[in-house]
Amino acid sequence: MILGFKKFFLFLLLIVSLFNLLFWVDDVLGENSTFTLSYPDFANPKETKSPAEFLNKFYLYALGISSALAIMMIVYGGVKYAVNPGNTANQSEARDIIKNAVFGIVLLAGAYLILKTINPSLVNLGNPQLKKIESEASSSTGDILNKKFIQFLASQLIGFAPQTDGECGLGTGARGVLQDIIDGKNPKVCFNGCKRQTGQCSPADSSVISNLENTLQKLLKAYDVIGWCKDNPTLCTNYIYLRDISSERSVQITSITGGDHSPNSLHYAGRAVDLIISGENYHVWNNVVRVFRDNGATRVFCEDPSAPAGQKQKSNCEDIFVNGRLKPGGHIHVEY
Repeated sequence: MILGFKKFFLFLLLIVSLFNLLFWVDDVLGENSTFTLSYPDFANPKETKSPAEFLNKFYLYALGISSALAIMMIVYGGVKYAVNPGNTANQSEARDIIKNAVFGIVLLAGAYLILKTINPSLVNLGNPQLKKIESEASSSTGDILNKKFIQFLASQLIGFAPQTDGECGLGTGARGVLQDIIDGKNPKVCFNGCKRQTGQCSPADSSVISNLENTLQKLLKAYDVIGWCKDNPTLCTNYIYLRDISSERSVQITSITGGDHSPNSLHYAGRAVDLIISGENYHVWNNVVRVFRDNGATRVFCEDPSAPAGQKQKSNCEDIFVNGRLKPGGHIHVEY
């Protein structure tokens, strides 16, 4: 009678322990009082929208199945122990089954609990996120595009720009534009009629800066050719009259994005520059036009601002001279 009571007591204790264990697992795996298991939808993969979501669901699914199997083994071990009184071998095997099952549950749930305590994100896998890399350039102000390269180009060309402020205010001349680039600033872009409203020019945007980089790069190439012809006059047969330039720095850049030009001028897009040449040999002017045309320019001509509209562009630089002297405002216009 006493032996039967002990068996009943052990069986009742086992059932109570199992119910307690179920509530404990629920507390570990779920935030609500009701145990809800999310599992991967293998039949309808569209319900699982990302790899991270799939792995999260699969982990919880596997954890739930493992816990259920462990509980079943505990029940099996308890029953085996209860129905084999006096059988030391079977009871020992039953104890091992129960012990191993409990150890498995503790291992599974404990690992989850420890990771969640350390950092909840460790048990809530997320998709990797790529960090957006901000451009060095600002659309209107701030650092310029391709900063180091365009600064290098400007530093190589600033010696060819006269130290004047420009007709549309401080920093609107070619030297001011190049100095802004060297200083890491967006240079000024002016507009038609700006010399009547000085100080109204705006910082270049990213598209103008991009165009400027191309313009300055091709400008520098043309200057390299001019310098080479000056140093090698007997070999520079293509541009023979360039030998008359005492220094390549006598070809001066007078306007880039500043200045008062026509309303749709490419100057304001960073795609045009104006040049003047020291000396009044129009043959040299014509040959400088050829140098720029042969080295990346899309259009080059001599310009006479004093001529009537539609007649300002001259294919021969001789037309901007009168009695061997340059007309006021005469210059070479280069477009890229």
